[in-house]
Amino acid sequence: MRIILKYESEIQSVIQRLIDATQSTDASITKNLSLLTGTPGHLLFHWYAAKSSLYQLETSQFQLQLDQLIDSIPLMGNNINFGYGLAGYGWLMELLLTEQNEGYDPEINQEIEEYITSVLKQTPVWHGEIEFVLGLSGIAVFAERRLRHERGVELYRIIINRLSECAIYKSADTCTWSTPATSIYRFDKANPDKPEHNLGLAHGVPAIICALLPAVAHPDSGQKAKKLVSDGCNWLIQQQLPAGKTGSLFSNCAEENQPSRLGWCYGDLTIALTLARAGKALGRQDLIDFACNLGVHAAQRREDSAMVHDAGICHGSSGLMLIFQLLNDIIPKPEFKVASDYWLENTLARIKKDNKKGFYANKAGQLVEDRGLLEGYSGIGLCLLARQGIAPDWADALLLA
Repeated sequence: MRIILKYESEIQSVIQRLIDATQSTDASITKNLSLLTGTPGHLLFHWYAAKSSLYQLETSQFQLQLDQLIDSIPLMGNNINFGYGLAGYGWLMELLLTEQNEGYDPEINQEIEEYITSVLKQTPVWHGEIEFVLGLSGIAVFAERRLRHERGVELYRIIINRLSECAIYKSADTCTWSTPATSIYRFDKANPDKPEHNLGLAHGVPAIICALLPAVAHPDSGQKAKKLVSDGCNWLIQQQLPAGKTGSLFSNCAEENQPSRLGWCYGDLTIALTLARAGKALGRQDLIDFACNLGVHAAQRREDSAMVHDAGICHGSSGLMLIFQLLNDIIPKPEFKVASDYWLENTLARIKKDNKKGFYANKAGQLVEDRGLLEGYSGIGLCLLARQGIAPDWADALLLA
């Protein structure tokens, strides 16, 4: 899917402005080591922008920021998660190492892989986070990148085993996962022992399904991963709300019947993409058909009904533009292309109306400047680059591929 031609020059101008806004070497900006919110996300954006001859980038600044990031890794300490720790940094390095001209060196991330593996092996029963940002599902993204080069086999196997241990079977072929009692992402913190089944890609069952998906075809743990993915999808499709009850067909949590926004973090669209990807990997047409119908329903929603208040990937217009594009790649439908085009126009209208402030992140009702991957300039820029035809090979970083 390519851009709408009449917007080509406008998109190019916007991307250059986003590049300029994220190239700063100001210490107050570069000290953030999070892939989702800090310097690693800026570097990812610049790396992909450099794939096009249309943009002016400071190569020396890229190298300086990368060197500063590498030198700062000890500051992460024992923080192994993907969103703010070693797994996210390791993922970025895997991508850069794979694409650089000098060739891939598996030893560069070996120490990180071994350390994360040792941490996950320490406890006989896993009581930690299982979701994407801080938990096992995010660490799996790093492990999968290593697996592409025949590394990370033990790490991925441990993650699969941990997620298998945490699975709650409702029947022989239906399973789910409850948000741990100690999780900071629980909705009902007053009743930590009460089962709570999160339906969002950021913190819920779809994240676990996506974390397991790449292992389905692997000879080492493929059979176990395949069953967990299939059984998890069987449970997920049963959580659909009654038709017409709300604007969305899924809520944020299985224990409630409240409407959900449309976004990357929560909502029908990423559930549709998750099921489409799973259906393709498992050879299950029923999941693909379900995903198609769910996606078509999501494609009818517009800014107000989708509850979209900013442009970022997490719960904003650029993220919806990209996700509809990715869904269309798996299930080509005119409705998905029209929806992606709508959210492209919505994204561009924001900066046209309010200049750079139009791309500020909406945080608790306040517009805040954000340069990061998940909610800010870097993520918006990457989504716009994808509409220019630069393949979003980074999308696995957000469980979208």
